[in-house]
Amino acid sequence: MIDAATQERFGRNREVIRELVSNTVPIRRNLVASNVVVGDNDDTTTRRLKWEWATDETARDVPDELVQGLLVRGGVSLLYGDSNSGKTFLALDIAAAVARGAQWFDRHVEPGLVVYLASESPASPRTRLQAYRTAFKCETPNIVIVSSPVDLFNGDGDKDDIVNLVKEIEGKTHKTCQFIIADTLARVSAGANENSGEDMGRVIKRVDALREATGAHVMLIHHAGKDQAKGARGWSGLRAAVDTEIEVTADDATGLRCAEVTKQRDIAGKGTRIGFQLEQVNLGTTKWGEPFTSCVVQPTNAPVKQTRNKRVSEIGGAIVEFLSQGDTAVKRTNVVNHIVESHGCLRQSVYKQIEALKAAGRLIEFAGAVRLVKETAMSPEADRRQGDTATPVHRPATMTEGIAASDASSNPEDLSPMSPTVAQATNGDSRQTEVQMSPMSPLPYRGGDKGDNTEPRANVS
Repeated sequence: MIDAATQERFGRNREVIRELVSNTVPIRRNLVASNVVVGDNDDTTTRRLKWEWATDETARDVPDELVQGLLVRGGVSLLYGDSNSGKTFLALDIAAAVARGAQWFDRHVEPGLVVYLASESPASPRTRLQAYRTAFKCETPNIVIVSSPVDLFNGDGDKDDIVNLVKEIEGKTHKTCQFIIADTLARVSAGANENSGEDMGRVIKRVDALREATGAHVMLIHHAGKDQAKGARGWSGLRAAVDTEIEVTADDATGLRCAEVTKQRDIAGKGTRIGFQLEQVNLGTTKWGEPFTSCVVQPTNAPVKQTRNKRVSEIGGAIVEFLSQGDTAVKRTNVVNHIVESHGCLRQSVYKQIEALKAAGRLIEFAGAVRLVKETAMSPEADRRQGDTATPVHRPATMTEGIAASDASSNPEDLSPMSPTVAQATNGDSRQTEVQMSPMSPLPYRGGDKGDNTEPRANVS
């Protein structure tokens, strides 16, 4: 039995609890009404929330673009790709266009200051910008390279330092900072678990604070995951957190590279593919007398999109390597015989890979002979960079290969429909076949001097 005193005590406690519960709702309403939010350290701060009526016509804004059809001012983008795909070269190429106020791949650009957070390798952007100045005979003003390591994971200190730096250089130059590049995301978030939403959420929060405080677009350079079909490495929420996502891929066999827009939040352009290649630039010699080189971005037609997560097979790579040794077409039977002898594979496998390369736009075939697709004309953007103000003439490559009709048809397997990108003209001579490449054919990579098919020795990332 519970005595009267105990019952009275429990009764008072119930009244206290009932009063606390009844006051909970008014307290929460007051928090919302007063705009009280909880900060990182669980301390409360008061701020005014920005809001507007959804029917307010004056609040309608057209996206303010930094790079036409690609990046928005004050936004966040993720530029990712495999190692040696050329993503950093591409980011610096955009940075140089913004700093110079020059068009980028025939797109308008908002000029301004650029801050490059070179946390991965401070020497790398210096060398590559030197190559840019050498190749295009221009200056690259308005670019600030931050060589100190930056930490956007552990505290706000480095984020605040970047904001203060931006304000300082804006005050000295009387120009607006438009572009901040973080190279790489892994380096500016050292110590964070890339697969953790909690850790990466803290990094993204500081990236958002950085763009809000400066008004600049922040680009994060990142790596692709082990499974390229799944996109960028790490936390899946990273893609949702950015305004623009760009994937950079490279074809090791041809040197062709592509930047594909895989996400756009506020502007059109998802699925846009931008082709480019890396052109080697000689910057001098090392102390051992070896050439010291870097690369610059040169626009090309975007390569044919390949099926994701499928690379060129060993046999396909051998075919490309064999055909790249010369500039003339080779009879298909000769290609097959060479690959069978050198790799000990089945003839049927070689024929299958030739057809796959043709379907991918890497090879063309005519009169029983095959050759790599290539193009001699420089793109309009490359002409513009070289200072040529005249309208460039697109000149398709031509080749003449003497192949007897009887030889071409000696093996039924060599007969195949002509590629739709090829126009054949015999000009009255059954042994002469002229092939004109389509203007949209991809341009294979040529590193170094004209006629040099070797890959550049420069560091590519």
